[in-house]
Amino acid sequence: MEAAEATNTGTNSGLVVIDSAQGVEQLREAIQAVALAADTGKDAPDMLAGIRLEVENGKLLLIATDRFRMHVAEIPVEGDGVTDAHLVPSLVNAKELAAWAKTAKGACQLNIRRTDLHLELETNRNLVRLVLSGGEYPKWRSFIEAKEDKPQSVNRFAVNGKYAYDLSKAYSLATGEKVPHLQLDITDATKPMRTHVEGRRFTFTGLLMPIRLPG
Repeated sequence: MEAAEATNTGTNSGLVVIDSAQGVEQLREAIQAVALAADTGKDAPDMLAGIRLEVENGKLLLIATDRFRMHVAEIPVEGDGVTDAHLVPSLVNAKELAAWAKTAKGACQLNIRRTDLHLELETNRNLVRLVLSGGEYPKWRSFIEAKEDKPQSVNRFAVNGKYAYDLSKAYSLATGEKVPHLQLDITDATKPMRTHVEGRRFTFTGLLMPIRLPG
């Protein structure tokens, strides 16, 4: 996952409104699911340690990747003018966003705004500002929307156990199933495995690179 695109840190702000307790809870769970794929290493670069937020076609997208896996969640949102949600792609630290999500439990409204330097998260309880990260971000759509190849015979491959557990946990958050039936599609041992579900709570897509084995 090497290709990259710019993360704008300019003045164009944007506004996303979530006006129900259910919507805020969906976002909290989506953040938890996506944060699992962020790099938590001490020296991780901002783009790998962060969660990227975008708005597209009335949906708020959250994306995180550590190069070996990628988690993407999407939830419907409202914005200024009922459905006119807009937000310049914004990158914030995954740990900080996940920590905010814990404090937002029980909130019934949320406004997400972007300023020159911060992403503002204002609930009916408080206002939190997270510092924006800059730099380039992987062109994640090229992986999610990649043309599917016909399945091939893959004799031997393995996966990182923790990554697989995190993927299952994220899938569970999306579907609400405590023991999810996780389906992973693999076409080639050199390409990411993919899972996708339009869950009861939010839509989730996960990518996980297999580990090639000899033989």
